[in-house]
Amino acid sequence: MGAATSVGATVIPVATAFGFTANQSITIDSDANQETAVVVSTTGGRGGATITIATPLTRAHAEGVQVSGSGITLSKALSQAHASGSPIVSGAPTPGAPNQYLGSGRKP
Repeated sequence: MGAATSVGATVIPVATAFGFTANQSITIDSDANQETAVVVSTTGGRGGATITIATPLTRAHAEGVQVSGSGITLSKALSQAHASGSPIVSGAPTPGAPNQYLGSGRKP
């Protein structure tokens, strides 16, 4: 977050809006102060961007807290429930380890 925000704000100043898109669900802050919001629009680039959200913030947030989103949009509803933290794909890159993508159904 590029600056502190107050309860009721619908425009969030951020360092960059790159990667955020309309209708994306985002997470603001962490721990007891964490909340989620839905992006309506973004403006600006690096060093002076904003994210407008659909509903007002329910908590105040300090400058520098993390604003994040997965960037994942499902094309249709899931057919079954999945536990929180379940992997989306197997064989994904792991920091500090070789990439595991081999294609054609081959396993590492």
